Amino acid sequence: MPDHILIEDCEVFDCVRHNINRNIQGWQNAIATGGDDVTVQRCYVHENYGEGIILGGRRNLARENVVHDNFSCGIYLDGAADSRVERNLIFTRHLTAFYSAGAMVAGPGSGIQVADEINDTLVLTANTITDNLVLGGRAGFYYGDYLNGGGFKNSVLSHNAFYASHPADAAAGWIHFDLSGTHTHSNSVAQANLIALTTGGTLVSVSGGASGLTFSDNGWSPSGGGVLAGAVDTVLTAAEVSWLQAVSDFVLGTADPKALIPLLVPAVTPPVRGPSLRLTERLGRTAGLVAWRAARFTPARLNAGDATDMADPDADSLSNLFEYALGAEPLVADSGAFTPAASIVSNRLRLTFTRARADLTYTVQATSDLVGTWSDLAANPGTVSLTTPVTVADTVDITTANPARRFLRLKITTP
Repeated sequence: MPDHILIEDCEVFDCVRHNINRNIQGWQNAIATGGDDVTVQRCYVHENYGEGIILGGRRNLARENVVHDNFSCGIYLDGAADSRVERNLIFTRHLTAFYSAGAMVAGPGSGIQVADEINDTLVLTANTITDNLVLGGRAGFYYGDYLNGGGFKNSVLSHNAFYASHPADAAAGWIHFDLSGTHTHSNSVAQANLIALTTGGTLVSVSGGASGLTFSDNGWSPSGGGVLAGAVDTVLTAAEVSWLQAVSDFVLGTADPKALIPLLVPAVTPPVRGPSLRLTERLGRTAGLVAWRAARFTPARLNAGDATDMADPDADSLSNLFEYALGAEPLVADSGAFTPAASIVSNRLRLTFTRARADLTYTVQATSDLVGTWSDLAANPGTVSLTTPVTVADTVDITTANPARRFLRLKITTP
């Protein structure tokens, strides 16, 4: 196999047509390598009748690719060693023409699959799978011990998000490990992943034991990781699952998925769990805010930073976060109608504003000194409404204050 190959900025689709009836044993792949030091990056690989991207060999890399609706699986490590799968977006639109069939578990391809099919001198070992976003499939992550096998060894599965919400998903188990004969897993770690299944098949499928696999600090839904549960694992909150659904909706609603490739670079501030991607960072961690942005900003504007919390693309002096919080529009200069208004009634300063969202915290604060400490007056006052404003009055009579000045402000925070 050729070594030292770079494959980048390609679109690969409608390939492996000899398997169009999905009944061929030993089908080919859209992009495949068995050599060493091969990089596949920034490619758009979709709607093929074989696996999307296969890495075999040593020191190979699949990075920042958008992969969807390929037969069998999206990205496949087959007998790979010292290789990386990082910052890829892998999803399915559940196009049945590319579902697995025959002796395989029927349904959409797996997101990331790992195995060692060929009995040769190269052993599957020391691979890193990190910062990937996988949305739907018959498994989000699948280790299969078929053919040569040998176990999942000396490898890391970290900071990925695996989310499934379609009835056809997870038919093989959303997170799947199997072993046969005397094979064992060893020295492999899975940590800081988000793993959620809202419908469809089974969250965890393990056969042959989980010894040699260490899971730690992962978030699971709808329940814990079962035999894979580890230290500091938690069950995801409803808000976290709603956020994953909102991200999935944004991806699936993007008309041209290759436009998302520039958003697969690292986030400025990596999250504690889940993938470090500009895509998820700029969409935010609040489901409502993600949906709001998705309805108003194209992927290009997201990538340009126009949709970040503190950006003001319409130059009306309201940041995007405040536009969302107050019910305004981020691309319309409408601050005059939505900026919080101050007034004085009965010698007390008052602040009137619209509390438009239930997924934010609104805190009115007061001070007598702009360089001093602000004190909280009210948190989430009134009711959530796009039409009925909220008014909060200061507790200090301005005529008796010392010094005789008061200031109020509205603070908005996300979860």
